[in-house]
Amino acid sequence: MDHRPVRDTPPLNGLGITHRGDSAGESQHTEQMPPERVKLLQEVERLRAEIARLRLSFPVPGADRAREQRDSVLERLDGYILPRLRRMDAPLLVVIGGSTGAGKSTLTNSIVGVSASPTGVLRPTTRSPVLVHNPQDTGAFMSRRILPDLTRTTQSGVESLDRSDGRTQAARSIRLVARSVVPPGLAVIDSPDLDSLVESNRDLARQLFGVADLWLFVTTGTDYADALPWELLMEATERKLSVAVVLDRMRESEISDIRVHFATMLRNRGLAAAPLFIIPEGRLVNGMLPEESISTLRGWLAQQGTDANTRQGHVSGALGGSLEHVLNRVPELLQSLAGQQEADERLRRALVTPFERAERALTTAIEDGSLLTDRLHGAWQRIAGHQEAPAGVSRLRWRMGAALRNAEARSEAANAFAERFQELARTELGRALGCVADSWRQDPVAGQLAEHPDLIALSGDLVPRITVLLKEWHAALFEGLYPQVQNPRGPVAADAVVLALAAVATGADRTWLGAVARQNYAAESPKADLRGRSEEAKIDLQHRAAALVAIERDRLMTLLDDGTSCDAGDAVRRAAQETRTAMGVLQNSAH
Repeated sequence: MDHRPVRDTPPLNGLGITHRGDSAGESQHTEQMPPERVKLLQEVERLRAEIARLRLSFPVPGADRAREQRDSVLERLDGYILPRLRRMDAPLLVVIGGSTGAGKSTLTNSIVGVSASPTGVLRPTTRSPVLVHNPQDTGAFMSRRILPDLTRTTQSGVESLDRSDGRTQAARSIRLVARSVVPPGLAVIDSPDLDSLVESNRDLARQLFGVADLWLFVTTGTDYADALPWELLMEATERKLSVAVVLDRMRESEISDIRVHFATMLRNRGLAAAPLFIIPEGRLVNGMLPEESISTLRGWLAQQGTDANTRQGHVSGALGGSLEHVLNRVPELLQSLAGQQEADERLRRALVTPFERAERALTTAIEDGSLLTDRLHGAWQRIAGHQEAPAGVSRLRWRMGAALRNAEARSEAANAFAERFQELARTELGRALGCVADSWRQDPVAGQLAEHPDLIALSGDLVPRITVLLKEWHAALFEGLYPQVQNPRGPVAADAVVLALAAVATGADRTWLGAVARQNYAAESPKADLRGRSEEAKIDLQHRAAALVAIERDRLMTLLDDGTSCDAGDAVRRAAQETRTAMGVLQNSAH
């Protein structure tokens, strides 16, 4: 489709001032940043990362507002502050905003002199924003520098970046129209209606307002006092965003009175310096405003984008004001963390305490003989059985059978020990799990965490981990006794001296088994220090048991990692302070 002007129109860059930026697109341009801006950019990036860490997951009072505020701050940082900091010389972005029926699309077309934005009586007319720019600046808008979540389409409607569902494309895309009548360094966006009946259009209009370097507010003689526009005008004042105002479709008989009243309203709200343009009501020429109605505004806009000092003033003011706006919201955001951190700490205490009890129960069982069951005692009775052959049985046959019987008995003792350890571990860990679940179910902030699958059952690999734990413990005992022998990784070590050491280390001296185990140990290692070695073996097993408990505890602790950590607020506060300091350094260097 041919989008040439339908009538002779003076080009928007008629002032004869050239842009100092790109020649073929943003990708070919490299801007040299002063070190003060590099430092500020680094600090803002860190601030953004720390704020993004604030998950605010718990349903405490005020959580919804805190999440909205966090997301709003992140949107401001991602959508405007960081992109603009990285490219201060990118085109000046003028966003034309206003209420339904104010004539924004007609004004946009008239300013740039091409039919770029659809007009008509149907509402909403602008279903997706239209961005008109000079062809030299196409790269600045095809990239993700601004509005990264909007699909880019060309003026013919062909998608140029991401693919999206056609049903939602109109609401989540921006149409790029490149025209040489727009001076390099200036771009104009026709925004959806601020009061559109379509919620997504209203949201997009607010989003575009947030990325503007200069906001051109369009209203009429009947709508200029409406509350919604003034809400954004006051926010623009707070953000130090440059604003110009257009009173459109004004009847000649009303211009004088409304101009005075409107100017008074602007002055009372801190916008006395905002330029005010009057567009009289009149007949359109080929769908556009008459030249005499639009020439002053068009010339003023061209100067804003092409005069270096003027342009820098808009960009620096909008950037500094937006960053100040973000920093001023940090204290309120940090206040909302108190309830989140209290909830996080309470749930963590409810998690840690039961597992601490489980660890104490296991380490106590290791030293008080609880691991030495009747089954294990029976195996040791067979190990300590008759040493001499009964009457009528040859000594050779008895010795051959005894070796086999002792091996079977030692294997039985090792298995009995392992099964008892596994039973105690599962019992204590299961009890801890139940206590955590009960505590979380009674806490209103836990929400769905209390029914999480990981909280209902022990981890599936617990038994294999216990098996490996005991194998490695026995292997460590074997290596301590026989350092010259290669560690026989595999089944639980059945060597009699290792089995005896394990029994003494886990409380065998409390029963008759202690003497038998000591006797077996002395028979193989008469000079070894059984007391010292058994104490080391006990402590080693207790440490391994504690590590086993910690794995189960930490598995559940990850469920809380989506919450706000206790140090998150301090990190955000420090990042905000460093950002403010870097801002001051940059401002001082500019002066």
